[in-house]
Amino acid sequence: MRQQQSGELTLAPASNAAVAVAAAARSAIAAVAGLGFTCAVAAVIWAITPASGASPIQLLRGGVAAFALAHFAPVNIGQVSLDLSPLMLTALFAAMLIGSIGRTTSVAKTASDELVAVLIGALTYAVVVGLLVGWLATPGSVNQLVGVCAGGVALVSLTVGTVLRGEALSTLLISLLPGWIATSIRASLVACLIVIGGAAVAFATSLALSFGTAATLTDASTSGVTEEIGLTLAGLAFLPNAIAAAIGYVSGVGFEVGLANYSPFGSVQADLPPFPILASIPSSSSWSGVGLALLVVPVVAAVGAGISVTRGVKTRRERLYAIGVAAVLASLTLWVVVGLAGGGIEGGAWSFIGAPAWPVALVTFLAVLIAGGTWTAAAGGSQIQWKPEPATSSEPLAAGSDEDAADPEA
Repeated sequence: MRQQQSGELTLAPASNAAVAVAAAARSAIAAVAGLGFTCAVAAVIWAITPASGASPIQLLRGGVAAFALAHFAPVNIGQVSLDLSPLMLTALFAAMLIGSIGRTTSVAKTASDELVAVLIGALTYAVVVGLLVGWLATPGSVNQLVGVCAGGVALVSLTVGTVLRGEALSTLLISLLPGWIATSIRASLVACLIVIGGAAVAFATSLALSFGTAATLTDASTSGVTEEIGLTLAGLAFLPNAIAAAIGYVSGVGFEVGLANYSPFGSVQADLPPFPILASIPSSSSWSGVGLALLVVPVVAAVGAGISVTRGVKTRRERLYAIGVAAVLASLTLWVVVGLAGGGIEGGAWSFIGAPAWPVALVTFLAVLIAGGTWTAAAGGSQIQWKPEPATSSEPLAAGSDEDAADPEA
């Protein structure tokens, strides 16, 4: 119940219960919907690949395993453990959780309400995912910490969704942080999007140029059009992982596929899994002129961050603060993205597939700090002040003061 006190609108404590119930209900629905979607895709793959010989129950349990794997819980398959998460599914589940924020924020009116919604929602999602996977998965096939992993995914997704779509929590953060922090966040996002976009274009171009090889791998791995469709769906699930590996390539760090290593400066070839998406991998062991040209991507990203800073901040000192924080945020973001995208088959020939996260983060940090900082420092020249000029104020003389000064006898 709302109460009016001292001109401010507050919520009675009973509103927290409504916020908690709404958040719990929507997180539970998101968990069930995510599992239902994954199992539906598994059922479609089973229906169009009759030659696989798997029973519907096996395919549905495979869907449950994929659901757990998308929440970064390792899955055991015989004597090996798979921990390469399909990030396309992860992104879908995160979008479902963020989408659930819309109605919850209609109940949550204060920052504390929104925090309650985030915590209760994440806890509910963790419990529901843990129970569903534990009940439906093949015994012993999924790591027991799947609920904890799912709770982490939900906590991050709900926090981001609340800050972006809510009002109270974002308003509180804006009031507590300096104004240039928001510019730093925008600049770091610009840098990350340019790097990811450049990597995606490089990957898509390489895959298109290697289409014949990809088609050959597809034909060798399948026995018909329906199985090709199933393999394509599986490839789409790992598409963001491939782009994350390409981030390592355009940053100059490179990426690994088991014993093989690929970078613009040279590659070490080895046997690869017969997966069509891997046709985009460079086939030469020597340095690549195109690969070296792609090293411009982090520099362009850094300049983009610098332009964003100069448009959002007016003084040189705050611009340098902003580009420094943007370098830290961009490097941390790509460290998380590339780190989560990596994984492999422990106990097999391809124990790690992906790019090393911390070298990518280091390259990003140095690029934004040096190239972005140079752009930020040079933009505007001498016309840009180092810091805001102190406000000057003069109090007007009291009425009649001129007359008093002119007439000392007054």
